Amino acid sequence: YEQGVWPAVTRVFPRLVAQSVKDFHRAGARYFATQPGYGFATNGLNFFVLGRMLWDVDTDAASVIRDYCTSAFGREASPVMERFFKSFEDRWDMCNAMQKISAPHPLLGLGELYPEAFLEDRRRDLDQAATLCRQEDQRTRVTFIRHGFDFTCAVQQAFTATAALQKTLTVELWADDFAQHPFKPPTTEQQRLLQNALKQWEQAMQTAERHKGQFVYSEFWFNYTPHLKHWPRTRYWMRPLEHLQRCWETAAGQPAPAGRAFNAR
Repeated sequence: YEQGVWPAVTRVFPRLVAQSVKDFHRAGARYFATQPGYGFATNGLNFFVLGRMLWDVDTDAASVIRDYCTSAFGREASPVMERFFKSFEDRWDMCNAMQKISAPHPLLGLGELYPEAFLEDRRRDLDQAATLCRQEDQRTRVTFIRHGFDFTCAVQQAFTATAALQKTLTVELWADDFAQHPFKPPTTEQQRLLQNALKQWEQAMQTAERHKGQFVYSEFWFNYTPHLKHWPRTRYWMRPLEHLQRCWETAAGQPAPAGRAFNAR
């Protein structure tokens, strides 16, 4: 229900996690290994519920979620934080774990999963929760969750901008043969879309760098890009865009500046 979809962003579905454990146990499984990251600000609730369920498969997921929110954020802020997490869970269910996303590539569907209006509502949830916290450590935890939320928003904006550009192209940005594809001179609109996508990715990378080593998002899974094997790992998500920019400059008779040579391998 989540493998290989959207690197390291918020994907909260604790009830689905709980049901999976029950189903595996009922089928006879007695050993459970995961590939978790350290994105506790983005998906810590999933890990918390999973840990409780693995200890006792008869545990009620709703009670665990309530315990998580009450213990972390206080009794007053708990209902708001429960709403925050449940809203993300509802969006995941509504999109059927990406199956109802219309984008040509799953990575480009993040804007469909989390529309701007949805994110604005969740931002208000966090604002309200912070005002309801009675203790400083509770407010600190809300701030920690906000860091994960801000990271998710930054990546969402980058992929949304990239999706708008992708609609004007005849080849998929992360296709294996993208680096060998010939490009005609771009239209003015394509140039605008490309510059906006590059700008959004720069901001997303800055957000990721700002929270590096803070257990905000899963750095390993954000960096794990086997499907981008034709692109260098440094600035991996931006490589197709930067390559496209160079191709368009060349097609328009504008040689790329020195120092921007591209090595597809």
